[in-house]
Amino acid sequence: MAAAATTTTAGGADTAAADARTALYANTCYTKLSIEDVKAIWKFYPSDLSAATATSGGGGGGGAARPKTKSVAGSRAKALLRVARSDGGKAPDVTSIPSTAEDDEYASLGTPVSLTALSGGLSNSNYRIVTSGGCADTRQLVLLKVCDEKTVDELDALVRVSLVLKENGFDTCYPIRKSDGSFVVLYTPIGAGAAANAEPARVICFEFLRGRNPVVPTAPILSSVGHTLAELHSIPIHSYPEIAKSLPEFPMGYVQMLPFVSSPASPVSNPTHALYAHPLVTTFRTQCLGDAKTGATSNPNAPLPKLLALDVPKAILHGDVFLENMMFDGQQMIALIDFEETCIGHAVLDVAMTIVGCAYSATTNQLDLKLTHALLSAYHLHRPFVPLELDTFIDWLSYALLSIAFWRFRQFNVRAPDPKRADAWKPIVERRDALIGSDSTLRDALRAMLRAAPFVSSAAVAKK
Repeated sequence: MAAAATTTTAGGADTAAADARTALYANTCYTKLSIEDVKAIWKFYPSDLSAATATSGGGGGGGAARPKTKSVAGSRAKALLRVARSDGGKAPDVTSIPSTAEDDEYASLGTPVSLTALSGGLSNSNYRIVTSGGCADTRQLVLLKVCDEKTVDELDALVRVSLVLKENGFDTCYPIRKSDGSFVVLYTPIGAGAAANAEPARVICFEFLRGRNPVVPTAPILSSVGHTLAELHSIPIHSYPEIAKSLPEFPMGYVQMLPFVSSPASPVSNPTHALYAHPLVTTFRTQCLGDAKTGATSNPNAPLPKLLALDVPKAILHGDVFLENMMFDGQQMIALIDFEETCIGHAVLDVAMTIVGCAYSATTNQLDLKLTHALLSAYHLHRPFVPLELDTFIDWLSYALLSIAFWRFRQFNVRAPDPKRADAWKPIVERRDALIGSDSTLRDALRAMLRAAPFVSSAAVAKK
């Protein structure tokens, strides 16, 4: 989850949404770092601009200077310029420190002065680093992310996606190159909190973009989100075959849900396990395996494999478009950040996941149809839905809800048991029950929305 922004509420909104998110996304820095650790990590990065620009983009050593790369001008670039103003010689506080320089991807990071553990990371350890003596100004901010649940290969794939996004001018936080031109630092903590015989931590530094997370969304915010998501899905993946090969399928869904309920390596697949007969585990099993016999490891006729076999457009997906992973200036999105769940998959699934993350009320847990329409119509304007996406949209929304419930259930009941969060899946299941349960009110309302202008479908509503 994202961790580099300041939160704010929309006008007149109560604090229930903020309180709920604070409880779920409380600080979970699994890897503890000290300032000594950060200083050691900084040795992998350029210490001054002249040395930085003399470094080749390959695996180390000298060579010709790598060309500078600029993002396209836009709200993100304007935000960077705005926060990069000098503090006029006064002692700076966090609100006046500029982001890392964007114009030179080998920009000096300066000397670490302080670090602050950031809340918002459910599977990573995130730190805000204040530095001095960097090339952009006297002080700047850097986001240091310890990727606790990602392998080096997975991080390499993430970096490749980041470079594709940058090439296409997509607004996000870009990773910062090390002196040798690579991005991932393997580092064993030496400072306070380091565990004995600890494995090397996998560290990446990112630009620290300053903006705000919208705690309570509005229709204009969701319109901006829809437009941004459509821009992402419009990046031509056929032009980047290496990305398609290196990225996984949607990691929160079927590809991990199936082994969770069927692999002998998964304790939950054992009928003697305490969670084997849990109602939600039974739902996972039914969706992945259908009516297959006990012990089966796959079933192409089960609900989820059949849905995933549909011939609908695929794209680079963000995979986790929640409010915490977007940054705004007023009603305008500055950047979509935290691509750690990025994958190649069905574009409509990413749209459904975004509805789960942005269009439900935190107070009533009900789907806001006006927000949903704002998101879908803005998306459709930029990347029109194909008929099959519209006709199966409720199925994709159901799958998105089940995937989030799965991630929370597994994370807080199996992987890292946490009594305070063990039931974090329940509100998501309640949403899914309202969508696919015996009461068809919500389904009917969604179908009516999708079959009216500007969407339409179901064979153009039976060709009227």
